Amino acid sequence: MKYLLLFLPLIFAACTAKPEPAPTPPSVQVQTAVVREMPLEQTLTAYGIAEFDPASTQTLTVQFEAQVASLQVAAGQSVHAGQVLMTLEPSAGTRLQLDRLAREQDAGAHNLERLQRLLDEGLATNADVQAAALTAASAREAHRSLAARTGGGLLKLRAPVDGLVYGLPFAPGDVVPAGSVVLRIGAANHLRVRLGVEPEE
Repeated sequence: MKYLLLFLPLIFAACTAKPEPAPTPPSVQVQTAVVREMPLEQTLTAYGIAEFDPASTQTLTVQFEAQVASLQVAAGQSVHAGQVLMTLEPSAGTRLQLDRLAREQDAGAHNLERLQRLLDEGLATNADVQAAALTAASAREAHRSLAARTGGGLLKLRAPVDGLVYGLPFAPGDVVPAGSVVLRIGAANHLRVRLGVEPEE
């Protein structure tokens, strides 16, 4: 029995764990700074097109069928107000129309003179003379209008404002239908950019 009592304290001593040392508090170097509000920049790659604001665009059109005689500018070129951009000449169809209107003008004037002589001789009425005068005036005005639009043979288109040339669809020698847009000028400080960005970005 005495041996048993001596053995038990040895078992308890062997099963008891040694106490761990107390952890050392961490040592961190801290630097203080004043809190400031600053923009956060992030680069995002996107693809799109640049275009002129329609409100700042000048469009040049031709009101008769013409042929491009020469171009003095190229697309993307910077121009100033009054600068010659393009030279146009009447097309073959427009020249035929001018000749026809000139003949109608001459015929109307001669017919009016003839009816006035007949009126003096009592062989025509005032209504005949008035109708001939109206026809002659219409032919004269039609010829004058087309001749003015063609510029008397060569029409030089000039820049109405300062800007950049774009939308130049015709080349020298091309026939331009009446009413076509031959050139556009946009203001360089009124550009808009349309970009495509993925929704998750």
